[in-house]
Amino acid sequence: MGKNIVKYLLVILSLVSSTVVFSGSFESVHGYIKLQQQYSNSSDDSVAGFLGYTSIQATTIDFRAIGQYSTDHWTFVGHYLLTGIRGSAVEFSRELEEYFPALNVDRDDTQWFNLSHTLSSKDNSELKQSLDRFYAAYSSEHAVFKLGRQAISWGNGLVFRPMDLFNPFAPDAIDTSYKPGTDMVYGQWLFDNGSDLSGLIVPRRNPDTSNLESELSSAALKWHYFGQTLESDAMLAVDYDDIVAALSMTGPISQAIWRFDLVPTFLDSGGTRTSLAANMENAWQWGAKNVSGFVEYFRNGFGLADSYTMIDLPEDLVVRLARGQLFNTGRDYLSTGLRLEMTPLLQINPLFILNLNDQSALFSFQGTYSLLQDLTLDFGVNIGMGANGTEYGGIETSPESDIYNEPLNQIYARLAYFF
Repeated sequence: MGKNIVKYLLVILSLVSSTVVFSGSFESVHGYIKLQQQYSNSSDDSVAGFLGYTSIQATTIDFRAIGQYSTDHWTFVGHYLLTGIRGSAVEFSRELEEYFPALNVDRDDTQWFNLSHTLSSKDNSELKQSLDRFYAAYSSEHAVFKLGRQAISWGNGLVFRPMDLFNPFAPDAIDTSYKPGTDMVYGQWLFDNGSDLSGLIVPRRNPDTSNLESELSSAALKWHYFGQTLESDAMLAVDYDDIVAALSMTGPISQAIWRFDLVPTFLDSGGTRTSLAANMENAWQWGAKNVSGFVEYFRNGFGLADSYTMIDLPEDLVVRLARGQLFNTGRDYLSTGLRLEMTPLLQINPLFILNLNDQSALFSFQGTYSLLQDLTLDFGVNIGMGANGTEYGGIETSPESDIYNEPLNQIYARLAYFF
């Protein structure tokens, strides 16, 4: 890891050394420490049960330190992340990787720079460190340029995000405070009317050879138009040799907001897969409480509508599951959720996701309670519901195997201290 960090620093410094005068300001280091306890369970005929893990426990600690140095036009940002996990979840994860090797890709090995390192790896514990953000940014009245590990999110999806090609959050993610960073070159031009044109390049390596390869990399352009009542985006991308287009719009309807993302993907191997996310969101007062709610429909162009097993999944779906671009195997979904302020210190967020093809469902409940100004308690559960052979009840691994890839039922509590 050390050699890669030095190389990364040299690349950034060589680009800016002739421009930057180090007369700016350094912000004090801030960040968080999170301690989480999580329990999961599954049935005897699940993959976890087959491997001997009907009950799984994990204790996780996350430490993030954020530093930033700024001059008139330049900003340098670094996030150091230290993550430790202990419990049977470590052993289960390793065995699961052996059981489903096609669905497990170490994304650190494909990044432009490998900025992560395993400090310790034992039977039931792991300790890793990484630079989750590490970039230089230049900004002027109309231009923005960033080089390095950063995070970017495109699209209007609230639960499902077909337009977000770079490390999107899973629909049932339990911590979405920081999106994982991606090595990229990013540029944006801002117009006087509020519109902008942005573009990026994401170089990736072949994990077997460590060579940068164009067919594994991505490049994209996105035009954002800011109208009087409507906002729209048009995107064109080359992603792993596939052509991805997108049209996105947002507008008001009465007191609510509607959004949609239409995303056709033209496969390099032939054929087109079209995904759609459309939602409506509104906010109101319920008694003296602030409430916002939404409903969202998602059409997974890569998903399957009929009954299937894990070995029936098409290759174009499997590779996107492995990359972390998709998280679902079905075709049509309906989700609805609320954000309810029970008190000024307590917020709860129930979420319900229904697979419209097999009628299985996922229920997620998350809550946040502010204990002190800089200390919060997060808690929640994820529960899958459905018959054997359904997505949230458990997809059979192969015909007549009687072993099902069943989502784990989870309960967790997390203390987060921010400094």
